[in-house]
Amino acid sequence: MVRQACAGVVVLSLSACASTLPYGQPVSTEQHVFSTNFSVGAEKSCPVGDVMVRVKDYYTLTTSKTAWTTEVPVLIHLVLGKAQLPPGVYPVVSRKQMENEQFDVIQPPFGGALLVDQSGRIRKEMNGLENIGYDVTVTPADFRLNKGTDVKVDAARGYVNFELIYTGILSGTIRITYREYSPEDFARTAFFQDLTYSADQRTIRFRDILLGVESATNEAIKFKVLHIPTIWVGLPGSHGDTYTPTY
Repeated sequence: MVRQACAGVVVLSLSACASTLPYGQPVSTEQHVFSTNFSVGAEKSCPVGDVMVRVKDYYTLTTSKTAWTTEVPVLIHLVLGKAQLPPGVYPVVSRKQMENEQFDVIQPPFGGALLVDQSGRIRKEMNGLENIGYDVTVTPADFRLNKGTDVKVDAARGYVNFELIYTGILSGTIRITYREYSPEDFARTAFFQDLTYSADQRTIRFRDILLGVESATNEAIKFKVLHIPTIWVGLPGSHGDTYTPTY
């Protein structure tokens, strides 16, 4: 039987030597999120309680987690028997180069180490004394570990995520609620404010957004977005710049 030497140990030829690679900080990718629910100059009709204007303008950082996870157990057929990897989170402790392929190293509860390829397949096992990888199989055969991602808002780039909600007419005033969402939880309201404008006004300004009011009742408001901030012009989702009303 053919034998080879690897790290001072005589082993069977079905094994392969491994070299440890530096495992640096995970790489983050940035994405600009920008969307609105209107087109500049287009007439909109908004019932009481509905959103008149919605704007999202912020940057997110998506980072791959430095751990593999499974929600179901998997049976691993090792060189010297079988072992079950239970559901859980398994941090990546190092990275190995073997047979021109990179593997993440995780530590199972039954000892030793498992080598996971970048698709999430458990491919090899290692023990604590040898820098050698032995092929393993798993049941079910199509099992894959998962490596999730963390997504967070890059607050240093600014954050805009709000809605203007029409709440009707009261005492000769148009009433609108400003609702701002938290960067930590997009479903949670971080701040809100009730805004009032004279019912006689033909235009309403909120920050750098100008609205033209065509009619307003306790049932609905008809309006157009006439102007948006310069920094939004030309961005996908901005739907225009400035509209000149005829009235």
